[in-house]
Amino acid sequence: MVHTITRFYSFKDLSAMLEKAKNVPSTAKIATKWQSELNVQKLRATRIKREG
Repeated sequence: MVHTITRFYSFKDLSAMLEKAKNVPSTAKIATKWQSELNVQKLRATRIKREG
């Protein structure tokens, strides 16, 4: 899911949105999960750039 969203938003913008969503009780759980997925994807992208 996060992979699709990052096609439209930068890592920085998406991270800021997720930080705000974590402060809303009804979205906190999913925002935390997506933020973890975003961090994993960002690490993978960094690794691919270095290896390429």
